[in-house]
Amino acid sequence: MDWITSYFSYHLSNPLNIDAMAKRAHLSPSRFNDVFKRQYGVTPHQYLLDMRINHACELLHRSELSQEQITQYCGFSNIHHFSKTFKKKKGKSPGAYRKLGRLNGSDPREFPSQH
Repeated sequence: MDWITSYFSYHLSNPLNIDAMAKRAHLSPSRFNDVFKRQYGVTPHQYLLDMRINHACELLHRSELSQEQITQYCGFSNIHHFSKTFKKKKGKSPGAYRKLGRLNGSDPREFPSQH
């Protein structure tokens, strides 16, 4: 199962689903979920979502990419889903996150997040 996190990283912008991942691991979807959660402490969906949000944080902080571009690069289906998920995880909108990092001159990933 160690390969799966690398696979997620390399395919972050692609739509990924549990059935396909389970098939690649030669496991049923429910078994795949169980094994993954036991090894990583979260479900595959949550792990992937966290990776996508962390990548978005990096892009918001270090690039001039638009939120629409970041939405695509991070594998979200649309900007509304991205913004809603980002705000739920980080406690502020992507735009506010980017602005706060620029105003403070520091990496906003170091700011407290909401869980």
